[in-house]
Amino acid sequence: MSELFEDLFGYAVNSGTIQSALERAYKKMAHVAEQIKTRALQSDCLHLDETGFQIAKKRNWLHVMSNADWTFLYPASSRGKQAIKDNLPQLYDYTGSVVHDCWSSYWSLHLAAHVLCNCHLLRELQAQIEQGSKWARRMHRLLMKLYQKQLNGELISPKSSQWRTYKNICNAALKEEPEPEKRSRGRPKKSKGLNLAQRFIKHQVPVLRFAMEPGIPFTNNQAERDIRPAKGKLKIAGCFRTWKGAHRYARILSVFSTWRKQNYHIFKELKAILNGNEFSFA
Repeated sequence: MSELFEDLFGYAVNSGTIQSALERAYKKMAHVAEQIKTRALQSDCLHLDETGFQIAKKRNWLHVMSNADWTFLYPASSRGKQAIKDNLPQLYDYTGSVVHDCWSSYWSLHLAAHVLCNCHLLRELQAQIEQGSKWARRMHRLLMKLYQKQLNGELISPKSSQWRTYKNICNAALKEEPEPEKRSRGRPKKSKGLNLAQRFIKHQVPVLRFAMEPGIPFTNNQAERDIRPAKGKLKIAGCFRTWKGAHRYARILSVFSTWRKQNYHIFKELKAILNGNEFSFA
């Protein structure tokens, strides 16, 4: 930022001025971020994800709750349920659809309808296909066929032939996958293929919800896109030195991302709230 100002205006802004401006923006955006959180939780569908986030030289986490209209990010020391309890407890009352990658903490959202990211599942199926798995090839083909039907506006019912095919593939997977290896101590070790097959069996509705209900996405790519700028920043900066800086970054990115999604002029709106004007979404 300092170099940019020097190139544009012939004056290098010192780091203290930049930090002061960021802190001012962070405080002025508090009510905007609260609006984003509230409005997002009123949506029919939300995408959830998290990524490792270095803060004060320790591994922490950045969480995202988003959809096509809203982005809400927050840093937390935990990747699991505690992060939601401490930062976004309202999510436990959410009754819409939540799209995620099957991370265990998201299953604690008992009132929500769960949707699994099929992009993740397709990658895991592809890995098994490369190992010669027949059931994985059949499941991969079925998911892609159902995705094409969704793109064409066609939905399936629990009594459809595709549902029967899904169940048949799951049964075939159990027969094809080897039994867990017995060990002298602890639980028998399952193969990656068996773990994947059991996930398809356990979460049949979350896997296929995209093919049964209108408006349900096939992947969790929305959340991954919304959290990607933070990953890019960490590649350059390495880490956040303080929690204050991490919270500041998460809020400002949440607001900028949401403004961009809703076609607001970011510089114009930023200048307005820094000048003391209240901002409200339409």
